[in-house]
Amino acid sequence: MKLFTSFQTHFGVCMTYEVINTLVNSCKNEIIRFLQDLIRAESYNPPGNEAKVAKVIADKLQEVGIEYQIIESAPRRANIIFTADFGGSKTVLFNGHMDVVPPGDLSKWEHDPLSAALVDGRVYGRGATDMKGGLASMIMSIILYMRSEALLKETAGRVIMAATADEEMNSDYGLKYLADVRGDALRADYAVIGEPTGINGMGKTLVIGEKGDYELHVKIHGRKAHSSIPSLGVNAVELACDFVHNLKKLKLPKVKPPIPEHELIRRFAAKAAQIKDTSFRTRLTEYIKALTENIYSATMISGGFKANVIPDECEVVIDFRVLPGLKLEEVTSAVKELLNDLGIKEYGITVPVVFEPSVLEGGGELIEAVREGARKYYGDDPVVTIGSGASDARILRNKLGIKTVLFGPGYGELAHSDNEYVEVEDVLRATKVYMYVIHNLLSRSKNSRL
Repeated sequence: MKLFTSFQTHFGVCMTYEVINTLVNSCKNEIIRFLQDLIRAESYNPPGNEAKVAKVIADKLQEVGIEYQIIESAPRRANIIFTADFGGSKTVLFNGHMDVVPPGDLSKWEHDPLSAALVDGRVYGRGATDMKGGLASMIMSIILYMRSEALLKETAGRVIMAATADEEMNSDYGLKYLADVRGDALRADYAVIGEPTGINGMGKTLVIGEKGDYELHVKIHGRKAHSSIPSLGVNAVELACDFVHNLKKLKLPKVKPPIPEHELIRRFAAKAAQIKDTSFRTRLTEYIKALTENIYSATMISGGFKANVIPDECEVVIDFRVLPGLKLEEVTSAVKELLNDLGIKEYGITVPVVFEPSVLEGGGELIEAVREGARKYYGDDPVVTIGSGASDARILRNKLGIKTVLFGPGYGELAHSDNEYVEVEDVLRATKVYMYVIHNLLSRSKNSRL
């Protein structure tokens, strides 16, 4: 009996693989066109203007008969949500941001950043990788899933898609806003964010946590005087330079990384061994180190207003990239202690940017569903890791308590770059993985045994 059950399971998985594979391949041109439409809808942030992208998504949903809600947090700052309800209590949420960073110097672009040019299997444009490729894959995965009677009859649960604004700034008009005013519409057991998680030459990663970003502005006060008699004043620029020079003495509390350095080295080692470029392996070592340590850098300094005046103010901006477990108040306390140790008594500290660190708690079934899908459709097992930068996952994990991972098409190193692109095959494979995740987590037979 066990043998027969095992055969049934294996046969069912094979059938699911073929159904998804065939359906996505047959809709390749539709997926590409949708991706191109998303890229051509300009949504540079600042100022945002995600309403243009939301309209492209709304037009597609109207075309296929899916109801949706557009929720504006401010004029032209739109978020769009739709739900596919297959009955049942389990819910999977897909999330992605519609805003992109500005293109910068257009002379450095081979293809216009709004052209969505399709060249040699790549779609070029601002946001192609970060993250309109992921948006296209997630939205089309739900649309195609709803077209398959074979998949629908095996599915019980709900799928929510939330395309949101303002991730490239502080998410105040996007997922933060939705979590505050429409948190009920986002409630889910699992979430997948389609950010680019590829590393060129090494394949896919599966990101289960991320470091936080605390941006501290330290304004040091001195006393003005004529520069011909500097002893009559207190030079705030000199105090600030002394502070920056001694930043390495900062005493931050020790916290354990979610994944130890030796374990990350082990996970990346097999793939890194295939790369002959020794400089890449060196960069990978530094990357892994950055994932397991608290990193901080003085990134901006400004002070003084006239050449012949001893400056009475100087501001230093310090960018902290912190591991889960290190709190903002612990960072500011350590900075204050260093300032006091240096004899700097007059200062002020503000923190205009706070992206909290976050990490997946539990969620083994979600991790395995994505890994299985990636093995089937990419032919490779993604490295389970954490991310060095922040994303909207922190809001889903920390504020809404949703088990959340990042997995999506594109190479992370292409995000925000000139001549940004995403490979069509990557978008198609990601679409298949998302469909597989839906089927795996919302399987009628699996949930009936829970």
